Amino acid sequence: MLEVMSVIENILFTVPCLRLMKPKFEILQILRALEYDRLVPDKEGPDAEYEVTRIRGRLDEILSAGGFEDAERRIDLLDKLPGSNEAREEYIREFGVHGVQRFETGGGKIAYRMPAETFPVHVNNLYLIVDEDLRVLIDAGSGIHFSNEHIARGFEIVTKIFGESRARMKDLDHVIITHAHLDHFGGTKHILDNARPRLWIHDLDAKVLTAFEERTFVASRGLERYIRENGMPEKMRASVMEMYLATKATFSSIRVDELVHDEQLIVNDYVAHHVPGHCPGQICVRVDDVIFTGDHILAGITPHQMPESITSYTGLGTYLDSLLKISRVDGIRLALPAHEEEIYNFYERIDEIARHHIKRLDKVMEICQEPLTLFEICQKMFGDQKGYGKLLAIEEAGAHVEYLVERSYMMIANLRELQDESEDVLKYAVRNQGFKPTTIFG
Repeated sequence: MLEVMSVIENILFTVPCLRLMKPKFEILQILRALEYDRLVPDKEGPDAEYEVTRIRGRLDEILSAGGFEDAERRIDLLDKLPGSNEAREEYIREFGVHGVQRFETGGGKIAYRMPAETFPVHVNNLYLIVDEDLRVLIDAGSGIHFSNEHIARGFEIVTKIFGESRARMKDLDHVIITHAHLDHFGGTKHILDNARPRLWIHDLDAKVLTAFEERTFVASRGLERYIRENGMPEKMRASVMEMYLATKATFSSIRVDELVHDEQLIVNDYVAHHVPGHCPGQICVRVDDVIFTGDHILAGITPHQMPESITSYTGLGTYLDSLLKISRVDGIRLALPAHEEEIYNFYERIDEIARHHIKRLDKVMEICQEPLTLFEICQKMFGDQKGYGKLLAIEEAGAHVEYLVERSYMMIANLRELQDESEDVLKYAVRNQGFKPTTIFG
């Protein structure tokens, strides 16, 4: 496991956006350690032994660079906590404790957001729903040791700070997996070792959990073929495939209790909306006027897209159709996504995401006035990438190229050469110069 974790850390810390996030991420982690130290009675686990003076010094060191005003305000409030119940309640209400925050649906159900660092510098939001006698967990983390520790800490905070007497992991009645990506389902084995909940997942994603080894083999073969025929250099292909398979070494097949279908009522009349695109079995779960969006809709970034030619029921066209579908669900007051912050402008955020993809499609058309391989298109769109960013970039570019080719705005430009086998890498070019991206969605 340590060897696998070393590979994963090397993968993730080389992705440019994550390198840029590291100072802010470290600030957030230190703040949460301070919160935990000052707010949680009878602490359990490794955070109880934090050297508060040492990490406070590190925080001051980072903040000296400037640009972190919100963090400075939180520190001021933390310094007022000792002996002040009013300051304590204000802090918990505004910032939660170690990222754990309380939300309430229009029907009176309570949802606790419990963040967990599922891979280095990669945080998922799990949600614990307290619904009368039911305890329901949405998503399960990655299963890596620190992810499991953060989830355990979330349960601890819910019981000790928010006073939910029956809200321990062993009290879980149900676990709902929003989609079969490892950072969302990898911790199911750990949970099933410590509790006896019923496990729910959409039927298009169930095989990932129940036949994990088979699914990994099939998916890796398809991915290797895709990056080869789209021009990724041989040495780079080898390193990308090594990284891809390394992240899969932390899980093995498990049972699933309930298969979810579109518009099905699950658990306690929660509505499961099937919204494929980011993942074949991606679901959003509506509970009263609150919707748990998984990765389908996020507050600040757009979910990663991959071509449907790699995995069925993904693809940009499928994703945009699912965006339109979920936009027609009326009465959503609050969206709780699996990453980032809560969303109060649910319908406006859907429009923003659609516009982002329209602009990206327009950019692809602009790039492809002359025949290019997908790897060349990817480099023009995203520049040179490192680590796992190489795979994410070519998949994202590929999803947009595939969308345009399927709709005849672009074409395979070297078809004759491919047919007579003088070339074996696909090249793409614009077919229809009159393309108007604003006609795609809306």
